[in-house]
Amino acid sequence: TYSDWTGLQRRVLIVLGVLGCSLFTILSIGTPIFYIFAVLYILAGMSISVISPLATTIILDITWRYERTIVIMAFSIISGIGYIFGFGLGLITTAIFNNWRLPIAILAASIFIVSLPFAILLKEPPKGFSEEELNEILRKTYRYPFTLSPKDLKVITGNRSNIFATLQGIFGIIGSGSIEVWILQYLVREAHTNEIVASILMGLGAIGGLPGLAIAKLADLTSRRMNKAKPIIAAICSSITASAFLIFLVLPLNLNFETNDAVMAATYLIEALSKDPLLSTAIASFFIAMVSNSPIGPIKVAILSEVNLPEHRATVISGSGIIELFSKSLGIAVLGLLVDLLGSFRIPLMIAVSMWFVSAFYWTKMSKTITIDAWKLGLLLQERKILLLKFNDAQGISSKS
Repeated sequence: TYSDWTGLQRRVLIVLGVLGCSLFTILSIGTPIFYIFAVLYILAGMSISVISPLATTIILDITWRYERTIVIMAFSIISGIGYIFGFGLGLITTAIFNNWRLPIAILAASIFIVSLPFAILLKEPPKGFSEEELNEILRKTYRYPFTLSPKDLKVITGNRSNIFATLQGIFGIIGSGSIEVWILQYLVREAHTNEIVASILMGLGAIGGLPGLAIAKLADLTSRRMNKAKPIIAAICSSITASAFLIFLVLPLNLNFETNDAVMAATYLIEALSKDPLLSTAIASFFIAMVSNSPIGPIKVAILSEVNLPEHRATVISGSGIIELFSKSLGIAVLGLLVDLLGSFRIPLMIAVSMWFVSAFYWTKMSKTITIDAWKLGLLLQERKILLLKFNDAQGISSKS
């Protein structure tokens, strides 16, 4: 948001975020007082949180309009691999050295040694560089002088596609957040297994995120012919996700198997797949849910880039993310309360994943507004092009040079 308001280079803010995260993380390691540790660690998280929306807008500015969904999804998958690697490294180092501060120290060192140099060396494109209307002139001037102003907030909040994108996220994140936090305990409690076996069972289904790249590519290809293709595909994906998770949750799984040996657990589950149709159906349902859910987030980001000016995008994306984070936290808390009241994970989780149907409803609503909102953006970009030409003429820069 600060970059949108002031026009400050996003690279500078990313460098400051990385530096702040590394510094606060290092400071948190040395404090013996828990409350100070918590404050410093929260500050580290706040510092690093600037990277995602800023990096996303940079990627949008180097990616053509009809290729953005698959590129953003690839970025999300790579980020997810980093998350999994960091999580695994933390578990392994803590188990081997019996020191929970060590993985945090490794995190701080890796951020400072690896992330900071990359952030400093990052070459940032001007905002709007990938827009067909602006690309030719921005190649010559490499400057986009427009910034977010207070009056633009009315334009952003009055954009119906922005509203529907936010509303679908509010409900969709309840389902994904609840699955992320509670599904492991559901398997332990309802399927009578332990965390190791449950984690591998989830992993077999979670690899469904990779085939979702094909759906992301389909969304990009079909949107060339009609703008409403992306929200329609997202609506279908949301409905399939809800249905598949409901099937998974309604199945009376009873593994009745526990082991702390990951290899033994994986071997058992793979063998059980060929013998237990119920388990096969459950994993297939989980897999399908992950396939259909994985491109929804990238589709949302791509759509927001198609209905908002370049100087508005970081604000819209980060604002939408903050609202979703609040909804996610509230949903997780309410679901936990329902689990306590009902004494079961199944019904609360079924309620949570049903929220994807509400999300699908708002995606459908957006399919009726995106065409005119994208058309309006095209007009605004043409106006920006004219203003850029006038600005560059005043600065003595020829658009034909």
